[in-house]
Amino acid sequence: MMIPEDVWVALEAYRQDRTSEHWTQLSQLWVGELQVIDALQRLHPEFPDALPLPVEGVIDDNAELFQWQTLPDPDDVARALESLQRGPGNNVVKKISRFPYEETLERLKDTIAKGGGTIFATIDQSAAAENVGLRLRPTTLMVFGNPKGGTPLMESFPIVALELPLKLLVWAEGGEVNLAYVPPSEIAVRYGVTGMDTQVKALDRAIDSLTSSVS
Repeated sequence: MMIPEDVWVALEAYRQDRTSEHWTQLSQLWVGELQVIDALQRLHPEFPDALPLPVEGVIDDNAELFQWQTLPDPDDVARALESLQRGPGNNVVKKISRFPYEETLERLKDTIAKGGGTIFATIDQSAAAENVGLRLRPTTLMVFGNPKGGTPLMESFPIVALELPLKLLVWAEGGEVNLAYVPPSEIAVRYGVTGMDTQVKALDRAIDSLTSSVS
């Protein structure tokens, strides 16, 4: 799905001046595009309490288009739009760490442990490349999780075990330390998981909180 240029322009205006007026202008550009709202809900578990709610009844030129409780964060709106452009099942969340590479890894490990999670594997992919005479930028894949969160999903949808435990990629490039992961909500879409929104949203919150602790 291609996002029209005027939507990106309106988003930038909303980013510069986060007001109800600019949000309404942005919202008007996707009236009827419920996929945007769905993407916002999948990418940010708190959005059900913050999304604009359609006003009941016939909407005419003089009517309020939307009412809302709080205004969505512009960065989350951007992520939702980017997700739509990529298409379902292809969303990868990327963040930039505030810390050096090694410190980022240590902080992530510490946060996982303090949260009751288990690190099942820490794969130094750059070291593996060096062992066979190749070079790779500093790259580590962390495999982690909490069986209490993932087991119910795998019990109901066995194929989800292809993606669990969760994986988090950390790499250094161009003077930045990057993080990337596939949100559990995207995994759920990919494998047709239904009826487990509470569990999926809890996993989304967990990995978002983990990565936000260093970004």
